[in-house]
Amino acid sequence: KQWYQRRVAITAGAFFPLLVVLHVLQPLCWHVFIDGESRGAALLGNALWLIAIAAYLYVTFLGYAALPFLKGTERFLYLILLLTLTYFISVGVNANWGKRFINFYRYRIGE
Repeated sequence: KQWYQRRVAITAGAFFPLLVVLHVLQPLCWHVFIDGESRGAALLGNALWLIAIAAYLYVTFLGYAALPFLKGTERFLYLILLLTLTYFISVGVNANWGKRFINFYRYRIGE
């Protein structure tokens, strides 16, 4: 039971920065910066997703690394490298993930 409580606390603590970036900052920047077809819009839209997911992974790493009975927690950091590579590729091909996910949210709520 104690392991489950720690896991929930780590996950909840790691989720908060992701929630703030994607549900507070991204909507504030939406019409001004992200809702466009330019490479700059893709750069900013994808950067917000990179920051949010990397923060989630890093805080999760910190939480699990503090537990003495877990080994190999640095694997969470390898995912950030893969995510960064994906970011540069997506900006290079002008794939705006921020715009795609906002449009998906709009579709889901029927707007």
